[in-house]
Amino acid sequence: MIVSFETPTEPVPKDEKTLEQFAAALSAAPGQWALLGQYIGTPGGGRSYAWSISRGTPELPGRAFGPGFEVETRTMLGEQRVYVRFSPDSQPPQES
Repeated sequence: MIVSFETPTEPVPKDEKTLEQFAAALSAAPGQWALLGQYIGTPGGGRSYAWSISRGTPELPGRAFGPGFEVETRTMLGEQRVYVRFSPDSQPPQES
């Protein structure tokens, strides 16, 4: 088992301005994964957020991120985590 030690960050509201700032910071560091958020007690909350980003939906959070962003979710001990990175060479998901 791998354990990552990290200092908790201050809570940040997930409004359009802060999401755009988050996306800009990722664009400045291509290929680096960053934790966008943690979801506890909201079944599918993290996956729904991730889906919106991966599809670039017109609603938040999707509209704050453009092409080239990748998103992953991980569930650990009942907590869903959403990680995002900017990868300019990535292809957008194909509609089926």
